[in-house]
Amino acid sequence: MTTFELARRLEGTGVTINCIHPGAVKTSLGSDNSHHVALKLIDKCIKFFFITPKQAAKNIIDLAISPEWENMTGQYVVKGKSVKSNSVTDDRMLAKKVWEISERLVG
Repeated sequence: MTTFELARRLEGTGVTINCIHPGAVKTSLGSDNSHHVALKLIDKCIKFFFITPKQAAKNIIDLAISPEWENMTGQYVVKGKSVKSNSVTDDRMLAKKVWEISERLVG
């Protein structure tokens, strides 16, 4: 939501703002919290299907440097394609309120 709000605020400046979901990434994040053998096994099994951090980084780097995305802004990108994000992200009034609250909180 804030990515789309920032894209709107920077419209016409030449700065592009997009958000990307790199995919399910095989990291140790959350893995150390599994103290039960079954949970550890499940963690290992599902991560078999995840992409590597290197693959995830490639998706992000491609978005950042690809000429195809040079003038695209305010997009939600999954697997190199612009897709529709959750409908709540379309609520411009809510996005503006979240932005204003964030500004107050960070000073």
